[in-house]
Amino acid sequence: MTQPPCILVIDDDQSMLRLIRAHLGAAGYQVETASDGEEGLRLAESLRPRIIILDLLLPGIDGFVVCRRVRENPNLKGTAILMVTAVYLSEEDQIHGFRMGADDYLVKPDVILSKPVHLKELRAAVESLLSSERGAPTGLPAPEQARDKVLIVDDDEKNIRLLKMRFASEGFEVCTASSGQEGLEQLEAFSPDVMLMDLKMPTMSGLDVLKIMREKGQDIPVVIMTAYGSESIAVDAFKMGADDYLVKPFDTAQAVRQVAQLVERHRLKKSQEQLTARLKRISCDLVNRVNHLEVQNQKLEKAYNAVRGLSEFNRRFISSLSQDLRAPLSTILSFLSLMRDTSAKGRDFQREREAQEIVFKTAFRLEINLANLLYLSRIQAGALSVAPGAIALEPVLENVLSLARRSLGRQDIRVTWYPDQSGRMVEGDEVLMRDILVNLLDDAIQRIEGAGEIVLEVLPPEGEGSGSKPVLRLRDTGSRHPDEDLVPVTVSEIAPESAREGFEGIRLNLCRHLAEAMGWRLVLSNRPTGGGEALLEMVPHEL
Repeated sequence: MTQPPCILVIDDDQSMLRLIRAHLGAAGYQVETASDGEEGLRLAESLRPRIIILDLLLPGIDGFVVCRRVRENPNLKGTAILMVTAVYLSEEDQIHGFRMGADDYLVKPDVILSKPVHLKELRAAVESLLSSERGAPTGLPAPEQARDKVLIVDDDEKNIRLLKMRFASEGFEVCTASSGQEGLEQLEAFSPDVMLMDLKMPTMSGLDVLKIMREKGQDIPVVIMTAYGSESIAVDAFKMGADDYLVKPFDTAQAVRQVAQLVERHRLKKSQEQLTARLKRISCDLVNRVNHLEVQNQKLEKAYNAVRGLSEFNRRFISSLSQDLRAPLSTILSFLSLMRDTSAKGRDFQREREAQEIVFKTAFRLEINLANLLYLSRIQAGALSVAPGAIALEPVLENVLSLARRSLGRQDIRVTWYPDQSGRMVEGDEVLMRDILVNLLDDAIQRIEGAGEIVLEVLPPEGEGSGSKPVLRLRDTGSRHPDEDLVPVTVSEIAPESAREGFEGIRLNLCRHLAEAMGWRLVLSNRPTGGGEALLEMVPHEL
């Protein structure tokens, strides 16, 4: 198992030692502590730590001496040193420290030690030192991304130096500009967290700079510095987007606190805006999810109702089927019983022949009704199967007409068929086509009272284009269709109780649905001269 990096903390502040030990220890580091320079050197010799976090001001020997002895010790050649101090370091102090070998330094705040931002800053510096080999000192505070950046724009060089020294001692990364134009350039290059800007400057005033910034949408906190007596101008600055102002001369310590608070407020504002935007996105996502769930719920309700309806349909289907079977079967059983119980000498073969015709036609119509009921149940369940293929039109029509004359026809009804000599082929399901034609013929026969005629013919396609389709036309001299029978209805509106001998509207609507399942179209109408007309538009077979 890999040993965690060892970090030695040398500081006479016991609360600071406990705080660093707890924070870095929780991050997985091995943390050892010493409260003075001598103890720290002894522990460094025995522990050989990867990093020494070294306070500058120690009792006995100070941090500079400890730093020098660590660098002179060949056993500690690979040990990095991170210096911390509670006092402001001048550039000479920094150079002094780095000449002794310090890898980095941090200004230790004395009033906000427990703030996570500072502990994170310390941890970031530790991780940075561990991730790279110790090189030549850069003189830059560590690490850049962990420090607040302030841009000071003022044409007064003394004021700039004073503010720079003060803000640097408080842990800020400082950039300066001596004019408004330079300030705009540094704004782009430096990307500060806050801007401290004088109101009155030559060429371009602070208000001019502020106006340009806000027009570009640069939402950086701006503190305006103004001389005594120009508070009214500061009010104008507020109207243009300034966040705060300072009246010269001012206490630099107060300025630092004011700026720090402004940066914190701005950071909280940005966090709040990001959180609000995130909440809006989450809310929109939740609304979309709720809408999606509502749609799914509606689909589930629809499916549930369909299942309930299908169950109810099946119940009614079985009830209707039993009633449809009872009467024809009773007729058939009565005829068979009569034949069984009548002796050969007493039988009237002519009457038996007539009775056989009646039984055959009754059984055939019973087959039609059973087939229609099965079609209805399959369509209701979404289980209707279609087997498309090429259909030779004339042989199928001849077969259907022969079956209709024998099984449905009456002697007083003439069925006329004008054959199609072109050998036309259509695309569809031959079984469905047969059942559609049988139903249309039976419907026409049922509406003819007395003598009448049924005429079938195939109308050639209009034109020779790919969209032209052959049409089978069936005309009869029967009574007119009731208007309600000509209105297309959905399958869910079809009641199984109606699917018995004699029903018309249900049968015709069923034929429409069977035709649509093959990509065909059935149009029903009443002829002006009397009788009905059916136009079955078919799909031509493409060779």
